[in-house]
Amino acid sequence: MWCLACRFDCMMRSLSTAVFLLSASLSFGRIHEELNGTWVLLPQPTVYHGEQVTESGTVTIDIREGNVAVIRDFTFRGKAHNFRYHDIADGPMNSTLRAPQQTTHLRWEHTALRLQTIRDGEETVDTFSLAPDGTMTDIVESPGRAPVALMFHRQ
Repeated sequence: MWCLACRFDCMMRSLSTAVFLLSASLSFGRIHEELNGTWVLLPQPTVYHGEQVTESGTVTIDIREGNVAVIRDFTFRGKAHNFRYHDIADGPMNSTLRAPQQTTHLRWEHTALRLQTIRDGEETVDTFSLAPDGTMTDIVESPGRAPVALMFHRQ
């Protein structure tokens, strides 16, 4: 009789653990899907080549069936310089995408999407995550530079 009670208790613990893990994975999946869409950069002044410029742009994230596309389009406008940056990373999650002179790796870190790009030997890491107020934050890290936080609102 005691062994039967122990087995039932063990089975209930296993079942509750399985339910917890399933709900956690569904929750992460829902949070991941909430990054889908086009995000518009909140305008902010930036210094580019020693000149005060205005940075504007969008990031589009498309998460579908194990694949992720991240399309970045930025413009820097100043008195002496205008610069446009456009980049597309599209492939299976946790894969390494190779193109001439560029390697990109996409992966999830809990609820954040991490995009690691190595272009011409220089590494940049973008970490996209949702803020509690519904905006998206992109923390941009490059060796030898201070991290930059970019804030976006949904288009």
